[in-house]
Amino acid sequence: MVLAVSKVVDEKKTLDLVAPPEGSKPGDRIVCEGCDSEIEPGIKGKRYTRIMGGLTTDSEGFPCFKGIRFQTVNGYCPPSKIQDGTIS
Repeated sequence: MVLAVSKVVDEKKTLDLVAPPEGSKPGDRIVCEGCDSEIEPGIKGKRYTRIMGGLTTDSEGFPCFKGIRFQTVNGYCPPSKIQDGTIS
């Protein structure tokens, strides 16, 4: 899955991709500390909207779910060039 960060400032939209940590491989799971559930494939409707609404970058550009930074077995996902953006 590819995740992108976006933010509109002065009617200009900026985009950036969420990158995995160095050493990651295709298929590595992204987790958020303290979140113990997995998102199943094909999720739709209200659950999808609720999950997607929690995906943002923090004030330093790190991708987060409800303020908790994404990480894999190789560490945290690196920060985006977009701070306080929306991930979709």
